[in-house]
Amino acid sequence: MPKEMSLIEGGAIDPAGWQPDRVRQEVAIILQVRSELIESIDYWLQQISVKIVGQRCRFVSYRSLSLWLEDALAAVKNCQDVVQFERLGAMLRYEMKYHSKHYPPASLTKLEHAWKKKMPLFKTRQARLLLQLARQQEGLQWQQHSLELLSVCRDLDGLNRQYQQVSKEGEEFADLTEVIYEVDRFFHQRWIELSQTDDPHFRQMGNEEQ
Repeated sequence: MPKEMSLIEGGAIDPAGWQPDRVRQEVAIILQVRSELIESIDYWLQQISVKIVGQRCRFVSYRSLSLWLEDALAAVKNCQDVVQFERLGAMLRYEMKYHSKHYPPASLTKLEHAWKKKMPLFKTRQARLLLQLARQQEGLQWQQHSLELLSVCRDLDGLNRQYQQVSKEGEEFADLTEVIYEVDRFFHQRWIELSQTDDPHFRQMGNEEQ
């Protein structure tokens, strides 16, 4: 089972790219202190550590900042890859499951709306991807079967007959050029091996082919 990850752990949000002044202003509002009293701000994995003059460190949830919501919405909006969209969905589910209490209610609503708006596009793309993967798998199964048939041939006549048969069957996979190429490559390799046998009959056939 894949490891559950937050938006930070999954790389969808990187606080290091945030503008320091804006972070300081937002943190000051949340903690209800003057921004000039903030000595330092450190980004931890799960929260923000804030050092205030004359006080101990205080902590702020990333998810309470508007910067977090903006980046999360941008990640959904700009995602153009089916696999990445699925990963992003898993991260958002993790956020809802473990960190929903740290989100302002309006933020969760906006994220859910953005996700549902984008989903139809990727359902179509996902369907195409699944069809492509199934097609590729079917071609690889034909390839493996063909290689097995060619590998057991012990003479050139048998090899040529078998190759004609698998080539005919492989016409339906003409769009999978790499799959076809591997079968052709193996046939030529096997032909050379058999043509170099010590049997004079095979040597003669090999010379005729060349």
